[in-house]
Amino acid sequence: MIRDQLYRVRKQRESDFLQGFSIIAKELKQIYRFITNGGDAELDLVDSLDPFSEGIEFNVRPLKKSWKNMKILSAGEKTISSLALIFALHIYKPSPLHFMDEVDAALDLKNVVIVGEYIKQRANNSQFFIICLRNSMFELAEKLYGIYKINDTTKFISMIPEDVNNYVFEKFSYTYGGKECYIVLCSMTVLFYVAGWHTVIKSRLM
Repeated sequence: MIRDQLYRVRKQRESDFLQGFSIIAKELKQIYRFITNGGDAELDLVDSLDPFSEGIEFNVRPLKKSWKNMKILSAGEKTISSLALIFALHIYKPSPLHFMDEVDAALDLKNVVIVGEYIKQRANNSQFFIICLRNSMFELAEKLYGIYKINDTTKFISMIPEDVNNYVFEKFSYTYGGKECYIVLCSMTVLFYVAGWHTVIKSRLM
């Protein structure tokens, strides 16, 4: 009796896994093709007879290139591939909130825009909190939030992207080592939410 129940549980586990795997693999292919404007991606079971024994192979074919395993991709290609897989998983099992740290760091300008636009589409039914470095990413935001530190005090600002160039920032200056120093706003953190995305601006000393 117990052995039969265990067998049924294992078969159900395998069936559920293969069903989910098939959906994720299909979505991955479509998303990767969209993000790379024509590339291809494949998820394959190392051992199709025993899907839990050897794991999964993840291979991609960037546009106008040959098939490659994830292990030998460039930093930018790995980022694109990983994001495509994350988005595929999100479609299969939607999550209300996502945190991403500097996903644009290894991407060129073209791919930053493509990824940013795609994430904005996914933000219709989910929230994305993203630390980003590129203007092309946070310019797509609906609202920006800035958190910075001056004289051991944390401060906060908020604005819409259109107001960044016209925003009259408080003049942050102080003397250090006999020199006048300034705070310059630089990198961004982006929060996508149902109606769009938000950005937090961090600061550093110049």
